[in-house]
Amino acid sequence: MSDPNILYLSVEQARNIDRIASERLGIPSVLLMENAGKNCAQHIAASKPKSVLIFCGPGNNGGDGFVIARHLAVLGVALRVVCLAAVDRLPPDALLNFQIARNLGIDLHACETPELLGNVLQRSDFIEPDCIVDAILGTGSRGNPRPPCDSAIMWANQQPSQRIAIDLPTGLDADTGECATISFHADITLTFIGQKKGFLANSAKRILGEIRVVDIGFRYEALAQILGTPA
Repeated sequence: MSDPNILYLSVEQARNIDRIASERLGIPSVLLMENAGKNCAQHIAASKPKSVLIFCGPGNNGGDGFVIARHLAVLGVALRVVCLAAVDRLPPDALLNFQIARNLGIDLHACETPELLGNVLQRSDFIEPDCIVDAILGTGSRGNPRPPCDSAIMWANQQPSQRIAIDLPTGLDADTGECATISFHADITLTFIGQKKGFLANSAKRILGEIRVVDIGFRYEALAQILGTPA
């Protein structure tokens, strides 16, 4: 268990890790989100992008995106963050990090419809980003992303920017490796704790890009206890 790169998690195991890390290790879910987002931001910053566009979805994967934005802002990276959901429908941890980012003056836009998304992407002050971050949907998603997430993905795939997926590219089934018709095509995938079982499928390899495993704040010996496997 010392090498997270050879660990392949199912969706159920990934969910159990989040739940039991809180219940057994005493790590609040919002701290797991903070660790995940901060460590992803370090990977993104390593390529020294001057401008980054982050698409944040309606769940906790979007919350990771808000954390990433905050840490990139501290490093002086020019940012635009697009929330692809109504803000009042975000889950608690994601909403908290949205509010912190907004209070810090980060350029945030709530675009719960394709029309609102189009307005933001076509603004005269819009600068083509060096990097586009997919923090739209996480391991629990199945099938084609719904509007406006699908529109954001189609737009992102047409840009010359570097594309980075958080945990997995939106549209990829984390268990089977099947790709939805509309899927984010990543140059780099920053996945949490270990790779996902679906990453082994040939269908997944064409959209994953380079895979980097990102920790969320606890040792892998603790992870072994959570999964009930030897370290």
